[in-house]
Amino acid sequence: MIRVVVLVHLMGFVLWLGGALASMVVGAASRREAPELFAAVARLQAAITSRIIAPGAAIVLLSGLWLTVDKYPGAAMAQASHWLFVMQAAGAIGALVVLLAALPTAAKLSRIDPQGNTAPLFLLLRKRQSILSSIAGTLALVALISAVML
Repeated sequence: MIRVVVLVHLMGFVLWLGGALASMVVGAASRREAPELFAAVARLQAAITSRIIAPGAAIVLLSGLWLTVDKYPGAAMAQASHWLFVMQAAGAIGALVVLLAALPTAAKLSRIDPQGNTAPLFLLLRKRQSILSSIAGTLALVALISAVML
């Protein structure tokens, strides 16, 4: 059973980072497009976030908790490697950033018109989404590097 959970954990991580890279490429490519297309780009990124990135982050968070409880019951956690703690902290914080901040921001951004009266709000949320995604992605990479160091 543990191997299945590890497989699920790795598959969730692939979804999370793969989706994040796809969203980043779409966002970077959209900078050369006309402002009229920004709403469509925001909807695409929201779909990537809600259907790939957030489920991947949730899978990683839940399977990581399962693996921790299964492998380190009770006081055995005190003997774990410090790389494990770094991986757990970075992964958990990164996943929570995705689930509690980036996902709602992407949903709001997809509903706002980038032109007219709501243009300043759209630009603010776009900048916030970029920052949140960068933080979550960096934390995911820290968790990945820590996992390699285990």
